[in-house]
Order: sequence, then structure tokens, then C-alpha cells
Amino acid sequence: HQIRPLLFVAIVPAVLSVLLIVLVREKRRVEPRTARQPLWAGTRDLPRRFWRATAVVVGFGLVNFPDALLLLRLNEIGFSVVAVILAYVTYNLVYALASFPAGVLSDRLPRYAVFGFGLVFFAIGYLGLGLTTNHAAAWVLIGVYGMFTACTDGVGKAWASALAGADRQATAQGVFQ
Repeated sequence: HQIRPLLFVAIVPAVLSVLLIVLVREKRRVEPRTARQPLWAGTRDLPRRFWRATAVVVGFGLVNFPDALLLLRLNEIGFSVVAVILAYVTYNLVYALASFPAGVLSDRLPRYAVFGFGLVFFAIGYLGLGLTTNHAAAWVLIGVYGMFTACTDGVGKAWASALAGADRQATAQGVFQ
């Protein structure tokens, strides 16, 4: 009996959303389509410094460890399942709260410097969690690891964007991602 209200709340809006598609009308295109360029055509125009920065970020990405290893480590040192989930929430909370200040900092300092700070946070977080068995230290180190993501995720995208130039933003982000 508890499932019926839940199904009603979930299914009715979904069905209504699909039925609303019937009301959507698109305008016909009147101008002819332009010829498409080859997929990688715009990449030749990206500057050399963009490629160097992207190579560094991709290289780091290839050797980066998945976040799940940190969560397994927390479980290994005695965190309960609930505590592991709360630690992951803490990581995401620190990441979300620190992203804006990291972005502001990257507007004042070179973006590669802020990205470098993020890599230092990464090293401290991973090395610290690998060595500690103290729960309080592990909580702090999870927060430090959240600072890594805050200083590299959006800042890395902004860095790639700044290096690419105004006329190659979409190409640069596609390659960078």
C-alpha cells in the first residue's frame, strides 16, 4: 500500500511530460545548410600552449586513481558504510563550497598555479589517507581531497578556454574534455 502513492507521484508527472511533446512544433529551416567541416578540422588552429597544457592534464588523468579507492580505504580503516557515505558527501560539499573561491583565485593568479595547488591537495589527500588510520585525520583529508577537485575541475576548463582564444572555445573544450 505504501508503493501506490510513490508510483503515482513518480509515474504521473513522467507520463504527462511525455504527452506534452505532442504540443511542440518546430519551425522549418528556410536557409540552406552549410557544408560540414571534418570533425578534427578546427584542432589545427589551437595554439601550441593549449596542447601542452592539455597534454599535462590528460597525462595526470591517465595516472589518477579513482575516488572509489579512497572510499575503500576509509572502510578499511574502520569507517562504517554510513560513515563512508557521509565522507563522500563531505568531499562533495567541500568541492562545491570551494569551487567558487578557487575560480575567483584563478582570476587573480595564473590558472596553472591554482591547478598546481589542486595537485598538491591531491597528493596530500591520497598520501595522507594511505598512511593514516586515525578517523579524525581521515575526515580532514577527505576535505583536503575535495579541495583538489575544486582547484582543478572548473579551473582546468577555464585554463583551457583562456589558452584557446575566443574563436576556438567549443573546439578547445571538446578536446580538453
